[in-house]
Amino acid sequence: MMHPDILGRIAHDRMTERHRRADRHRTERRQAGDPKAPRPPRPAPLPR
Repeated sequence: MMHPDILGRIAHDRMTERHRRADRHRTERRQAGDPKAPRPPRPAPLPR
């Protein structure tokens, strides 16, 4: 997916990195036994 302007691409990369970091943190809390940690989303089914 190409972004026509570099600023939009930088913002998009930063946003996805934040989501990735949040998902990793959420998974670590769940593995540590935190009952309040939301469950990580299920992986999408593989396309046939």
